[in-house]
Amino acid sequence: MKALRSVHVYMYMYMCILSRVKGYECTSLRTFGIITGMINAGLGLGSMIGPMLGGVLMESIGYGWLVTVISSAFIIMVRFDRHRC
Repeated sequence: MKALRSVHVYMYMYMCILSRVKGYECTSLRTFGIITGMINAGLGLGSMIGPMLGGVLMESIGYGWLVTVISSAFIIMVRFDRHRC
């Protein structure tokens, strides 16, 4: 069930990235390969950098403020990205 809930996140990312790619066909296997590589690189870097950055921020500003900052950034990103895709 968890996989079904997370599928929409990846599909949304694919659509957003495809809508921004210039010079590539939307149905080309080469385009999907490039986009898959970009997403996997981002997920890998995020898995490595995220916990380190989160730990540093939590130690410096505290848990309550960290949750407030992250949730505010998420709301802003969702609000402004909705109009582009």
